[in-house]
Amino acid sequence: MKAKKLITYKCKIKYLILGAVLFASCERNAENGDKNRKGTLTVYNSEFSLAGGNIYLIDQPGIFRDTIFEIELYSSGLDLEAQEGKGHLVYFYFISHTSDNILEGTYDFLGGEAADGSFDCQVFVDHNLETYDYYTEYVPTSGSVILSVTDSIYEITMDIQAEEYFGLVDSMNTGVRVRCQYEGTLFKFQKDFLKK
Repeated sequence: MKAKKLITYKCKIKYLILGAVLFASCERNAENGDKNRKGTLTVYNSEFSLAGGNIYLIDQPGIFRDTIFEIELYSSGLDLEAQEGKGHLVYFYFISHTSDNILEGTYDFLGGEAADGSFDCQVFVDHNLETYDYYTEYVPTSGSVILSVTDSIYEITMDIQAEEYFGLVDSMNTGVRVRCQYEGTLFKFQKDFLKK
């Protein structure tokens, strides 16, 4: 398929606003529950705990002509629904032709090109959801994500090289290794207003 631009750090605010709208417009699927949720985010030699995650189906044929699955993993210090708190976030955007379930396998970063089987992501450390100030962001330059699902248990392994940003300033460092490991359930959200 023809590759198309997906997202870069330059449009992160749009996706953060979209995330807030989705929480206001979606219905939580309670089948997954809160059990068996554990994960870690590793930047440099620092390791941060991840307490849970959500998955969204964003079917936008008029925009990307593909299905985007967004997965967000978060630390215990954040209340995403209320948009409050300070903590750590990992946003994934997966491109797939299926509109029912996310496909298992290895997704590669293709420089922001929205090709089938590719991903993009944003990683936020010490992110304040109320002020958006003084966070550190990591934007991938290469890497991959391995994803598998067994009985509603998601296993996500990310290993990327990234550029490091502080707030909205220019890149501070390049070639920063960022890793993420998550195993557990994800709350599912349905967004009918994005469908025809």
